Amino acid sequence: MSIKVWALATAIFGTATLILAVVAIRKRLMMPFWAALGFLVLTVVCVLFALYATLGRVGSRVKEALKPREGIEIYAALFGEPVGDGVQVTHHRDQIIPKLDPGITLRLRTIPAEMVRILGQLEYTAERIASNNATVYTRHAKDEFAPGVLGDTVLLFYREMEAGRNWRWIYCNKDSTEAIVVDVLD
Repeated sequence: MSIKVWALATAIFGTATLILAVVAIRKRLMMPFWAALGFLVLTVVCVLFALYATLGRVGSRVKEALKPREGIEIYAALFGEPVGDGVQVTHHRDQIIPKLDPGITLRLRTIPAEMVRILGQLEYTAERIASNNATVYTRHAKDEFAPGVLGDTVLLFYREMEAGRNWRWIYCNKDSTEAIVVDVLD
């Protein structure tokens, strides 16, 4: 049954309990007293079922909110929906809790037109660097997220999204077909 039904039953039984208790006390009768006690038990049972239904609904919503996102969902949250089938996220790490999780890290295969689209959304500082001099600014910067997997020279695009709170680095290979995206929100 729904939460509203249990809440309504609780209100009805609670009201009956109060009325019968007042009658029992004023007229000093035992029969209304026992009836009030029975309605009190029914009220408590309805409250417990209402709490159970509420906690079940809240629990399922929390579970859904904490469900890990797929790589393409993370990509879409950062850059909007990709145009066509031009993006394949091969590895990803999501940031669930800011300050505890170091940031969002994506490794993706893409087409040059998609790289132009995402780089055109904001102004980035760009530079060409040797991949062994590039650092990925998260604790997850291992193997699949190391800039060296993109080749010996990478294009680095950097932007501070919000001063002192949000930064983004995009490491891209020379032909713009593979990239590593790091988005840190503190």
